[in-house]
Amino acid sequence: MNLDATKNDIPQEELPRGIPMSIPNECPRRFTTGFLAVFLSVFMVQGSAWADSRLSISSMSATAHAENWGNSAECPSNIASSQLVASGRSAVTAACGSGANKDCNSKVVTVRCNALVGMGGGPATASLDVEWVSSSNWGQRISCPDGKVITSICGSGANPDCSGKTAAIQCSRIAVAMPGFGSGGWQGMNTTTKNSTWSSTANWGGTVTCPPGKVATGFCGSGGNKDCQGNVIELRCSHIDFK
Repeated sequence: MNLDATKNDIPQEELPRGIPMSIPNECPRRFTTGFLAVFLSVFMVQGSAWADSRLSISSMSATAHAENWGNSAECPSNIASSQLVASGRSAVTAACGSGANKDCNSKVVTVRCNALVGMGGGPATASLDVEWVSSSNWGQRISCPDGKVITSICGSGANPDCSGKTAAIQCSRIAVAMPGFGSGGWQGMNTTTKNSTWSSTANWGGTVTCPPGKVATGFCGSGGNKDCQGNVIELRCSHIDFK
């Protein structure tokens, strides 16, 4: 063997151990680059999908009533329909309000409450960070803070019957089902209110219903007159998006 021979002169089968063969390194580089590109693409799509996620409204619903002025019509939890049970507290999607009389089938307030559906089709609940928002004058519009939905409504007649206020709404933040997470497996979500519109009725005993996919986030109630811009009641209906 020629001792002056260089590495490149030695056949590969005779290369001593420890001397790397001359192998192009493009393959690992291409694999790494391709993997990162796929990973980032999937991550960005996944992130975009989560960012664009919106609270859905189930067809499963229940009705709640307020028998007397100053009482609240409060949405229930665990709405059952046939053999199905939608866990989590529901939210208002339609309402009937009275003035000086009990106009809603002899009730002061009647609300329809629908079960909520979170990201990925799992159950959601409107039960976190509960707070009341109230009005001091008939015909005054009141709205929940950003990202919260109405879970209960109190209406007045000729007097400010809702603890000295003319109307009050209970507003709650959304949580989604996360098995094994925290108390009861519910994870609070950052949400925002989008595409809000006001719906109304000018008829005593009439019902205001939010458009499909929207939930109530604001309310206006009347006393003895049609105080809500000539209407008996108004509902602000909104999409709720997950941030």
